[in-house]
Amino acid sequence: MKTLHEIHQHKENFELIEMIESPEHYTPECIEVIHEILNSRDINNKEKAKIIKQINEDKARKKLLNQNLSEEEIILHKSQFLDKKQIKNIYIKQLKLIMKEQKGFRFDVWSYVIGAY
Repeated sequence: MKTLHEIHQHKENFELIEMIESPEHYTPECIEVIHEILNSRDINNKEKAKIIKQINEDKARKKLLNQNLSEEEIILHKSQFLDKKQIKNIYIKQLKLIMKEQKGFRFDVWSYVIGAY
């Protein structure tokens, strides 16, 4: 039977950091091994920060898209690497992007009426 280290040692940095950012899905022993694997690798801080940012942006975006924003309070997810203020800023950025994207899909009654004539 393979050890946790053997199971996870060949995974990409992105996947390992993603696992750490979702510790509720793994045992404490597994998270500890993943930390050990990451610490043994030569990952520069810039690369690690980029991965952490991407993972948290994805989490925020998914949460915002799957929530009725007009009726529900947005409860921010927790990060193992980022503080509450950083997470809040990610949510604000993602919400602005979603609103910008969906503006193009909004039904404009006046364009429809004008197009009919």
